Amino acid sequence: MQYRVKEFNTLSAIPYLLSIINFGIQEGVFHTDFPEETARVLFFAGDMLFNEIAALKKSIHLEKEQLISRKIDAFVDLIKKTLKINESDTQKFKQIVTKEALKNE
Repeated sequence: MQYRVKEFNTLSAIPYLLSIINFGIQEGVFHTDFPEETARVLFFAGDMLFNEIAALKKSIHLEKEQLISRKIDAFVDLIKKTLKINESDTQKFKQIVTKEALKNE
């Protein structure tokens, strides 16, 4: 059952990400010659990030907030470099993801 949910999420999320990336390219915000491949890479990287955050939140690790923030920083850096986005264009996204990830900490 879990595999089917994951497969459904993959099949629905990647086209959604692709439409966001194509819109960003049209608007001149994103820059990539590989929008479909980038959508797949970002989906799987994001999935891995959120799984790791969930595991960290359940752990008793003393520095889990710092580890979560570091993982988010790395993910945002990946997005910036993959889509050639300016630092200022990723700050709000980073703030939202960090706030959500650190809820109940």
